[in-house]
Amino acid sequence: MAYINLWAQKIFNPFLLIIALYQRNRWLAFLAILLQVYFFAVTQHRAHLFSPVLVCLVYALYKHKLGLSYLYSITSCSLLVLLLSSTIFDLTEVTAVVIRRAFFVPSSVTLDWIDYFSTREKSYWSDNFLARYVSTPYTGEPLPYYLGDYFAPGKRLAFNSGIVGAGYAQAGFIGAIFYSAILGLMLRMTNRLIRIGVPVYFGAALLIAPFRTAWSDSDLFSALLSHGILIGLLVLWLCGKPTGRISADQNG
Repeated sequence: MAYINLWAQKIFNPFLLIIALYQRNRWLAFLAILLQVYFFAVTQHRAHLFSPVLVCLVYALYKHKLGLSYLYSITSCSLLVLLLSSTIFDLTEVTAVVIRRAFFVPSSVTLDWIDYFSTREKSYWSDNFLARYVSTPYTGEPLPYYLGDYFAPGKRLAFNSGIVGAGYAQAGFIGAIFYSAILGLMLRMTNRLIRIGVPVYFGAALLIAPFRTAWSDSDLFSALLSHGILIGLLVLWLCGKPTGRISADQNG
């Protein structure tokens, strides 16, 4: 049931919003957004509030032919206004959440993981999958908490890294390449589903957040299962079956 809950928050309900916008069903869109607010209320994960915004932006990009240059300009201007407002009114918390957390923390954590494991023994998946067969200092220890205790002793913090840092921790550069190749395969599968009938908007709106999580915040296998990349691909595959209504109307 824990996985069902995660998929409802990250895949199923955002997919309802995608369908609602695609079919221009205002009541369904309202219900989906309301559910995302509820998910935020009970989990305190800010990503649930950002998900409807992301889906709407992708909808504008693909359905209303909003140019990328126009989108970049809006984003740049918004960040500039936020920075000026934060400087003038001393809105340090807003800046920390929107800019520092989104742009600087993931890359900083990745560099810290690589720096740590560049001079120490690699895990070779002994932290999880091969805990019974491989003996290392990390055997049976979740690496995010292991490093969290190293950088902030006694606070039981998860120091989560994306696929580059996590792959490097497992097997050095080979591990990073291996993780990146698997994520690339998932992207290739998404493109394949689009070719067989899934609207581009569906693939982008549904999977851009899980792919971003895999790249910046989560171990690859957690991203595939917990954060919904695999279940999202299954949902897209069901949409793209030749007999489906959506595939017959993929061009809107």
